Amino acid sequence: MSSSRRQGDDGEIYQSGYDSPIHPKPSVLDRLRNWVHALRSAPPIQQIELPFKVGDRVLDVFRKETTAVEIDAKSNHGLGKVKVRYDEGREVAFMLGDQVSAPSSGRSGTGDVKGIRSK
Repeated sequence: MSSSRRQGDDGEIYQSGYDSPIHPKPSVLDRLRNWVHALRSAPPIQQIELPFKVGDRVLDVFRKETTAVEIDAKSNHGLGKVKVRYDEGREVAFMLGDQVSAPSSGRSGTGDVKGIRSK
């Protein structure tokens, strides 16, 4: 049985069909570049003004009526979270996201927040 070495498209080396591939080690310059890149933080996310507040009746992504019970604009690394309670008592949390659309025509006072809609 002959042993053939094959190189994959990501640089990994396959010894045989049974062994794990050998991955090339990054150079010192690559490691330094990756470390410096990891130190940089992402720009802060712009806070949004929500069209609803805690206690308001809102519609979820399936257009079911719920009550907003908790809004935390700083959770999820600044993306925000809203927790809603359905009439049967079930609670679900949604990520707010970064956009609130303008009120839709024909329904005053409604605005979308990534699936949560004020009623």
